[in-house]
Amino acid sequence: MTRSLTLLSVLWLAPLVALAGCAPEVRVDDAALRAARPTSLAVLPFEVAVATPSPRAAAQVEAVRVAVHGRLAGKAWLHLELDEVDRRLARAGLDRARAATASTQLLARVLDVDAVVRGRITGLTHLQGGVVFRQAIEGELRLVDARQGVELARVQHTESSAGGLLLDYSQSLEAVQATIDDSSDLGFVRLAERFAEAVA
Repeated sequence: MTRSLTLLSVLWLAPLVALAGCAPEVRVDDAALRAARPTSLAVLPFEVAVATPSPRAAAQVEAVRVAVHGRLAGKAWLHLELDEVDRRLARAGLDRARAATASTQLLARVLDVDAVVRGRITGLTHLQGGVVFRQAIEGELRLVDARQGVELARVQHTESSAGGLLLDYSQSLEAVQATIDDSSDLGFVRLAERFAEAVA
């Protein structure tokens, strides 16, 4: 029984391991970036574009936004903090859906920045099958010149984490705890950090 479960988990996880190592797909418009020369940046609320979102999808997408903002904060930009972005959008009557469709010129006035990051999370996976688990984030980020509405860069990426645990005598308590942590909300936050590191 243990050997068949091991084979099952290896077959199920093999394509996921290959997927987890994929580099982001990046497109940069160098000419537009040189012409725009943005110096200030705001990370907008990310769009939830998951086919069948779970009740936790909005919170998970916000965790990805926070992770991306944290990674970008280390770059040479003047950053508008996320709570200030949300406050200014709310004062202008722009909720998440309206901000996603608002013109960049309006956003430039409301937020007083040169560029915005628009995020669209297209996949959130959380599968648990007893002996195996998989979590994945799939999404697209766009850096847009807020004054002209020109897309300066686009990054598409999928980050996943997969693993499992077969309860036999050789497994230590630490390994069991690590598997439980990695397949939990804590594991999702770690996954969001890896996604942000790859796309930033």
